[in-house]
Amino acid sequence: LKKNIKISKKDIPAATQLFTPDWIVRYMVENSLGRLWIEGHPDHESLKSNWKYYLEEAEQEPEVQTKLAEIRAEYEKLLQAAKNDRRLALLMQTIAATGIRVSEHRFITVEAARKGKAEVRCKGKVRTILLPQKLCKALLTFAKSLGILSGSIFIARSGKPLDRSRIWAEMKKLCETAGVLAEKVFPHNLRHL
Repeated sequence: LKKNIKISKKDIPAATQLFTPDWIVRYMVENSLGRLWIEGHPDHESLKSNWKYYLEEAEQEPEVQTKLAEIRAEYEKLLQAAKNDRRLALLMQTIAATGIRVSEHRFITVEAARKGKAEVRCKGKVRTILLPQKLCKALLTFAKSLGILSGSIFIARSGKPLDRSRIWAEMKKLCETAGVLAEKVFPHNLRHL
């Protein structure tokens, strides 16, 4: 970078990447995208042997394991309650499997499911989200059943992507059927499963 040159907001990510040491980038990639890729593609487990900075997940304390088991059980109850609303069930699975924000579901397209990855454009940044094979298959089957040949998969009758407030309301309605406290259920919580 030259002195006395103003850097615009859109150039900040590129400028700061120049100063990030290679080992940090590799550590972050191997332990985030790499981990997600392996979880979605267990037949490629051997790739980890070539990753210098990869760390196996740490063993959790018993009380944390208990709490995680409770959270996952409630998630399963919600999925079971949504069995008659395939779109909502699949949307919840997509958020949980990818960690996307609820507002980013519009980037889960037929094309992304075919490629196994989605390009999420948000707040001036582009992130690549890996989609597990099993999820891709479910997304493509769902889209085909509705005649969605391209574009966003989670759409309203109008053909536009679902509104996040509608998703929130639909999830809250599921709570009573699932026997899960409504104050525990928010789309954002699915990102952390």
